[in-house]
Amino acid sequence: MEVLLKYWWIFLIIAISIAAVTYIRRTAASLQKEAEQIESDMSSKKMEPGTSVILDSGIHGTIKSVKESTCMVEIAPGVQVEVEKYGLYYGYGLGKKK
Repeated sequence: MEVLLKYWWIFLIIAISIAAVTYIRRTAASLQKEAEQIESDMSSKKMEPGTSVILDSGIHGTIKSVKESTCMVEIAPGVQVEVEKYGLYYGYGLGKKK
């Protein structure tokens, strides 16, 4: 019993460490699940001309044409940029044709 009283702070550090690791693992698992949900939502929507999108940089635009791995996106009248498909967000109410 004296040993427990003498080294109580070691047990406290171990308990806090276990709690922190558990919290971090649960948070990481929840973030992973959310990322998989977003990815599946995005893959279920079709990329087609006229669909509103947001680029991963935060720029809003409209898809003008779709190629194998890229899309032409109009970000301003007469201004089109070619972007990789993985750099587009087009879910959550944005995937509506104008």
